[in-house]
This record gives sequence, C-alpha cells and structure tokens, in this order.
Amino acid sequence: MKNLLLSAAMFCFSITMVACSNDDPAPGPDENVPQNLKDFMQDQKDKLEQTFTLDASQGGTITGKEGIKITFPANVFTKNGEPVTGNVKVTLYEMLKPSSMIFSGTNTNYNGYQGNKYFETDGFFYLDVTSNGVSVDEYLNGVLDVSVPTDKGEGAETRIWIGEEDMGEGEDQFGWNDVNREDGGNGQWNEWGWETKAVGGEFGFTLGKLGWCNCDIFWNDAPDGMTTLTVELTGDVGKKLASFMGGSGDTYVFFLGKGIPVLAQLYT
Repeated sequence: MKNLLLSAAMFCFSITMVACSNDDPAPGPDENVPQNLKDFMQDQKDKLEQTFTLDASQGGTITGKEGIKITFPANVFTKNGEPVTGNVKVTLYEMLKPSSMIFSGTNTNYNGYQGNKYFETDGFFYLDVTSNGVSVDEYLNGVLDVSVPTDKGEGAETRIWIGEEDMGEGEDQFGWNDVNREDGGNGQWNEWGWETKAVGGEFGFTLGKLGWCNCDIFWNDAPDGMTTLTVELTGDVGKKLASFMGGSGDTYVFFLGKGIPVLAQLYT
C-alpha cells in the first residue's frame, strides 16, 4: 500500500508500461516506439526541448515558447573555472502546464528542511548551456535576469526554489529544495527563503546557477480538510513506483490538483 495525505479535491492517475502476456504473438520491436518506461519518458521530454545559440562573449536574451525570458550577461559562462568564448548552445525546458511537468518526469514535491510538502506552482524551467558539446559550469560568473509569466494580480508573491534529481533515500527522486544566497538571487529574503512579487504580469528575479528553477508557494489551503489516499499496485506490471525519468520502476502515480496547479508524485 502507498499512502499520501492530500486534499480531497484532487484526483489520481498513473502511467504504466504494460507488457504483452506470454500467450500473445511476439511482433518484432519497432525502433520508433519506446520499449520501456525510461525510453518513453525520455521521448516525451525530448519533445519539450528548446535550443538557442548565443555568443558567450556578448550574452543575449532568449524567450521560450511559453513566455519565460532569460537574459545572459556577457562572459557569464566558465568551464572548469576558465572563461568560455565563442558560441554556446542554450537548452531550455519550460514547465508551465501539468502536461509538461508530467512528461518531463517532474512534480511539485518539496523535500527540503521544512519537511515533505507540496507546492502550488507558478511555473518552472530547466536550463543548460554547452560549449563544444560539454556543459559549462553550473555556477555562473554573474547572474541571469529571469522573468516568468503569470496571470496573478499585481504584487502577488511567489518564492524561488531549486530542483534536484537525486533526492530520497535512493537518491533517484525528483523534488524541490531551498535556494542558498550564493545561488545569485536578489529577491527579498526572510526566514522562509527568497521571495519575489508579480509586476506587469511577470515574476522577475535573478539567478546565479543553471539547472532546475521553480516559482512556487506552499500549498496548504485545504478548506475541506485533508484525507489519506491509498494506492495499491497489483498485477504482473505496475508493482514498483518509478524513480525520476523511469530510471527504475514501471508506474508513475500523480495527484493533480482540481483547479489548482499542484502535481504531487508518489514515490513510496
């Protein structure tokens, strides 16, 4: 049995890779069809990839299809501590819709020092930069200006979080953690972390590192109270919950908020 405490105003769904029974005929493999959950998730994530080219010595601005805008100052990239010159490839994944989050293997789980909680997301993204096919240093020689579109009212608050792909006891789960001051933020710091406010339909902030970044607030308003939802995995497949990007296991189970952008993933 797998248990999770959530609001009653949520519903559950799962993704499972199903194998044919021994009595079924065994057609030859189709090279265009993913043969396992890991390949399936990677195939879906690849469809979300956006790439851009920048001159590292000049910097520049990229705008994603969903409206996330990121400005890179000149000479902000290093590789093994040495300045990067010439053209670089910028890879961006935008997750502003539940479908994008699901098919990138991500969620709105929080696993930081404040305990296991869930976020109501204002959108998140993944950013990578490569020079000659090799990723540049994660921490930058300066900060990026970032804006994430929002339909929330002027002055609405959100907080900035950093994503990690190696959380949990097996270090194979995706979740969100608290940012550090050295991550390059210029938002308002308080005892809970780093905040920014909506201005002109955008959440604007700076960021000093590459990787996963999230604009979220804790989801803790449940007017109808909380309930425990239990998931039982049965059958020949679906016996093990999937880790990040299907590295192990064969079933994803998500809880998607009804009318709110909460996407909690069940790992254990």
